[in-house]
Amino acid sequence: MKLDSLKLIVLFLLLVNNLQALPDYKSVTLDDFVSSVASSNHVNIFIDEDLTKQNISFYIPVIKSPKILFQAFKIAIEKKNLRLIKKGNFYYLQKKKEFKILQYMFTLTYNCSDDFIKYLKLLNLKYTFFKSNNTFLVSCNYLQKEKIATFLKSLDKQAKQVMLKFIIISFDDNVKDEKGITLSNTYQALDGTVQSAVNSLIFPLSTARNILSSTSFYSAIRFLNSNNTINIKQFPYVLVQNNHKFKFESVQNIPYLVQNTQTDSNTVQNNNSYEYKDVGLKIYGTANILKEFVTLDLDLTIEDLINTTGDNLTPSTNKRYLNSITNLKYGQILLLSGIKQKKQESTNIRVPVLCNIPYLGKMFTYDFKTDSSSNITIAIEVLDSKANALLLPPEVRGRE
Repeated sequence: MKLDSLKLIVLFLLLVNNLQALPDYKSVTLDDFVSSVASSNHVNIFIDEDLTKQNISFYIPVIKSPKILFQAFKIAIEKKNLRLIKKGNFYYLQKKKEFKILQYMFTLTYNCSDDFIKYLKLLNLKYTFFKSNNTFLVSCNYLQKEKIATFLKSLDKQAKQVMLKFIIISFDDNVKDEKGITLSNTYQALDGTVQSAVNSLIFPLSTARNILSSTSFYSAIRFLNSNNTINIKQFPYVLVQNNHKFKFESVQNIPYLVQNTQTDSNTVQNNNSYEYKDVGLKIYGTANILKEFVTLDLDLTIEDLINTTGDNLTPSTNKRYLNSITNLKYGQILLLSGIKQKKQESTNIRVPVLCNIPYLGKMFTYDFKTDSSSNITIAIEVLDSKANALLLPPEVRGRE
């Protein structure tokens, strides 16, 4: 019993001690609260007449620090839907204005609806998008409507766009070796930057440079082309918009034989069907257009036929994939080089009728294979606004 009584006494003392540690609270009117804050912080606070007619009270702790009291005052009046406005050397306390939620129409001039939707979601606003006329119906108050209009003014602009020039270059390994001695004499007369560009094109393993100036690049192209060393397969232009996907494909539609066998109780029947696959060069990417350069995110796929015959409808292919993210300035050339292309072609020649003679028919058939090896280099140039304009029709120039 004595031990239990001692525990009760200890618990009672701890409870009394905790109660004494709690701050004192009191209930005050709005006038008294404002008066206390104003006098302790040596400021003037005027109360709107409409507020004095209302019975507004606060339940607050006793705070001795003037600064903390002023902060607590701001928090307390926010809870009561009041606002404190500083005007010159005094403060004015008034009730917050309540704005009605209405529906406002916002029509976009350009294709920026995705970014505008992100902004509306950030504001937690309800909206409906009408795709037919590129218009949003937004539920918001007047102040929010003004903010939305200001933001939309900076967002709803024509998307930046640039012209990308792709140059697909190939050269045969055997031709390069055969012309080595001939090229060496004229190579020494070239400018140093042009020599470096020639090395980047012909000997990509001997140089680490994959970005060249357009001047040195085109000088190297003219030099190699005049000696019939390289073959420019294609040079397409692709107009791309900021942060939008683009693609370029140069492919062959190759048939593949699919054989299905159907069997019933009496007969076996073979049904042949064909599937098609695009084989060749595919370039996909996005462009982030900035003031002085463009960030290119490229996916490059090259797939080649390495075994084709006249009667073989299941050809073999060789596929290479490359991903590159590069900052490319205007007037520079990006080289994607060192891509080997090997191909084996099988040729079957048959002399009609004679090739079908038993045993002797083999004398009238000829089968041979041809192997070829070449290098592919893909050059990409970002054309500046002036060069871009020259590529556009005259009636649309100068609209940017």
